[in-house]
Amino acid sequence: AIEVSLKGVEVTGSPFRLRVGPAEADPPNCTVELGGALAEAVVRVGLVSSVEVRSFDVFGNERTAGGDTFEAWLLSPGADGSAERKVLALEEMGDGSYTCAFSMAAPGAHELHVHLDGQPISDSPYLIDVAAGADAPAVEPPLPEGSPADAPAGADGFAQVALEPQPPVNAVPAATAAGESASVAAAPADEDLL
Repeated sequence: AIEVSLKGVEVTGSPFRLRVGPAEADPPNCTVELGGALAEAVVRVGLVSSVEVRSFDVFGNERTAGGDTFEAWLLSPGADGSAERKVLALEEMGDGSYTCAFSMAAPGAHELHVHLDGQPISDSPYLIDVAAGADAPAVEPPLPEGSPADAPAGADGFAQVALEPQPPVNAVPAATAAGESASVAAAPADEDLL
């Protein structure tokens, strides 16, 4: 609160309450948290990796709103030995964080670059050594509930399984612009992909 007085007399309404928020994002203070395959001891081709960028101001205050202009890209070894640049789409979460998920298609040395307003953020680029995917554990997609594992194969060699639509999970009421009621459905996250 700020107290204001004029010639020793407190001004009407004083003290005034102020809300002070973080300053603009500062590239050297912004951070990246590596997740998914990047959090493992060995990163393999084809496994899903994720990053979360956190925005901080020059004073080290964490920003709690979005609107920052982060860019992220991956430099990967190309087939001809040159580096290939893959732009990553960062999703703004509205709380000062930005996330994306991706996978690497080739083994070798990769670089993850994250910039804010054209400047690299803290510790960028991040060096990632990716191993071939052959040693990665095989993950088979789950069979639909109620379908037999030995379903008869069709002419193409694939099992013929009838899928039935499932009701939405975690339906949440939402308001539309006109004030009518609507429903938004969110499916549970696949923990293997996080």
